[in-house]
Amino acid sequence: MPTISQPFVFFSYPGTTEIQLIQGAAMGFKNLEELMKPTFVFSPFDSLSNSPSWAFDASSVETMAVQELEEFVLELPILQQAHLANINHEDYLHFINSLKTTMTQRGIQKTVASRVKSVSRTAVSLIKLFKMLVLKYPQAFVYLALLPNNEVWCGATPEVFAIYQDNRLETMALAGTQKLGERKIEEVVWQKKECDEQKWVQEYIEEILSNASVSWEKGATDSLQAGNLVHIKTHFSASCSQLQVTEIVKKLHPTPAVCGLPAPEAKEILLQAESHQRSYYTGFLGFYSPEKFQLYVNLRCMRIDESFFHLFVGGGITHESDPELEWIETENKALTLESVIR
Repeated sequence: MPTISQPFVFFSYPGTTEIQLIQGAAMGFKNLEELMKPTFVFSPFDSLSNSPSWAFDASSVETMAVQELEEFVLELPILQQAHLANINHEDYLHFINSLKTTMTQRGIQKTVASRVKSVSRTAVSLIKLFKMLVLKYPQAFVYLALLPNNEVWCGATPEVFAIYQDNRLETMALAGTQKLGERKIEEVVWQKKECDEQKWVQEYIEEILSNASVSWEKGATDSLQAGNLVHIKTHFSASCSQLQVTEIVKKLHPTPAVCGLPAPEAKEILLQAESHQRSYYTGFLGFYSPEKFQLYVNLRCMRIDESFFHLFVGGGITHESDPELEWIETENKALTLESVIR
């Protein structure tokens, strides 16, 4: 059986269960402009945090069928406990009410508040866990990674951050959440609060593309299913050079979909108010080279240590938010991973 004992990333692109594996050399970096060769990047929410950005050498990528995964054996280092603060139901409601008060005082339209839900590790192997996620969520970008700082992360994200090829950029505005339940996707009706959230993300992307002086188009706004959830999505595309796309990507992260609006002020509040470090949650990851890349927002993800699966979940908070409904939304988002790890 092949044994892996060094940093690695297993991943699967949306629309396929084919698995790709990169292992071995990885270096830290500050800006994407530093990366001139094919890499797999793994970047945090906040570039000033203690979580470095990593770039795996992607000059050699192994491809396999999903059935071949269980031939691999992982020899992981001892994973130190993450010590991530969990927040209970009552404290979360207080947190959201306090956040809304601060938003009113600071004139902020929206924040994206997150919390951590820690679930005890089960006996399932991480390879089998990753395989189950790939098979259950074939329309997501699914990954399992051991980073050079000995952190293990795993996720199944529905959100494209930026895709670039042949001088064409694609991105999306994704916001608003409902549990799909037994409904068909065309039966979903969106409320004003959810529509406002998503509209603000649209406007943010429109402003960035317009200021970049590139030719761009906005697609139709519709619903996107992601596991047991559904979101509002608008697709954007733009024609741009490598120099232009680098500047656009810099300004896109973090978008109001994962941070808030106005983005700098919302981010400042969240870094102070949240009881945990987001680390790589709501950062971005994926294949990158200057002329071609495919990057995703790190949602529906977890950090794994020796004792727990630490699930990161969040939701958009506006002045119309009901704290109890926001709690329910985060519980529903946790089910994406909980339904597999339990």
